[in-house]
Amino acid sequence: MLTNVCMLTLGLITQAPTSITIPSPSTPGIDFSVPFTSTPKPSSRNQHWNMSANPDGFPPDSGNYLPFLQRRKIARKVEATFFSDAFNRPRTGGQLYRQRLAALQSGYIYTQFPPNSFESAWLNTSGQPNYNEWISLLKQEAEFIATGDGNRRLGIVLGDSLSLWLPTNGLPEGTLWLNQGISGDTTSGLLRRISLFANTRPEVIYVMAGINDLRRGSTDLSVQTNLNEVIRQLRSQHPDAQIVIQSILPTRFATLPTDRIGRLNQELAVIARSEGVQFLDLTIDFLDGEGLLRQELTTDGLHLNHQGYQVWQRILQQVDNRLIQVRRGVLPI
Repeated sequence: MLTNVCMLTLGLITQAPTSITIPSPSTPGIDFSVPFTSTPKPSSRNQHWNMSANPDGFPPDSGNYLPFLQRRKIARKVEATFFSDAFNRPRTGGQLYRQRLAALQSGYIYTQFPPNSFESAWLNTSGQPNYNEWISLLKQEAEFIATGDGNRRLGIVLGDSLSLWLPTNGLPEGTLWLNQGISGDTTSGLLRRISLFANTRPEVIYVMAGINDLRRGSTDLSVQTNLNEVIRQLRSQHPDAQIVIQSILPTRFATLPTDRIGRLNQELAVIARSEGVQFLDLTIDFLDGEGLLRQELTTDGLHLNHQGYQVWQRILQQVDNRLIQVRRGVLPI
């Protein structure tokens, strides 16, 4: 059950942290630039939301769905302000890192600002932060959030580069967001760094990971085992949070066939249900007629472009709205 939590609010903390020890990016690291392109039409597909408790009358794997008409109404509401590409935004990992560091040094979290915020601090940045530098930044951001004494709802996104590059101006409104994504990370990496945000009190945590495991030759069982442990640690660390495991997205790579990812997602849905958390199946909105990641949604067959993030974040808007309604008692659990 979701409860009220203490959260940082914009402007509540007026002084910067007393100590920022994050080094400037100096060594090569993994980076995926994200081109942002035109706005796609809203998807006509439906049925994403799988709750862990299945209501009577639904198939075992279907769960409690968010009706499409409700989804479409929400999508239209946010259409006008969703993802304006008028902003000059970070395009490299080094730029994003410097932007986030500048926000932190100013006493804020970067997700509280438009994509072009602190431009003078990052525009001419060269070099890429390495994995340890990202870890240090994420730790400092989490500690900063944990010291806040506000009343805003806190949400966390945990994952790899797909989560890292979620545009701040497309995240569900009314929530303070802590981004704990790192490019190239695996489920094993998530396990090692869950403790970074142990002192925060989120109401919702969205998790997506596993594709980098598969790229590196890990077995499906290894991904399942690690994500199962991720769920258990998150439940122990944040017992009042709503945990949402998101499906692994399809790709356009022959080495990462959709049928394999589909079978793995089915197993992850079973694990989520058995652990009492939610499973969000994103697959249907990202597949083309050939069963591959839709060409217009990707930069390279794996990572999302601006249009791809629009599709994902419209779904998050709808799902997050449902979670809030559940917490308020408007909808049943």
